[in-house]
Amino acid sequence: MTEEDLAEQVQDALASAHRQAARARRAAVEIAELRGSGRSPGGEVTAAVDHRGLVQDVTLASAAMRLDAAGLRTAVLATIAEAGADLRVQAAEATRGLDIDPRLPADQTEAFDLADRLLRGPP
Repeated sequence: MTEEDLAEQVQDALASAHRQAARARRAAVEIAELRGSGRSPGGEVTAAVDHRGLVQDVTLASAAMRLDAAGLRTAVLATIAEAGADLRVQAAEATRGLDIDPRLPADQTEAFDLADRLLRGPP
């Protein structure tokens, strides 16, 4: 491999990393604004969660008062779970196209190794 080839590979890797970082920053902004929502099948309960999945609101319609305690509990928990599922779908959409490397950062050193060899020159 020539010095020019190494330089080109390093430049390509850095350009790709910059594009990926920009996309990740945009996705982070999108995710911070996400809100998940859920509604019980009968409409007795609605719920909303924030981008972290934390419950922000639970609303009980008057029909919820006709449910027994166990039914109300089930409706509330299921509706909160639905809001969380809605949030996960939205987050997956916001991060679609991100090429996330599952390796540990310490193992993602190819570009730095190439740059090091380029800077050091031939042995």
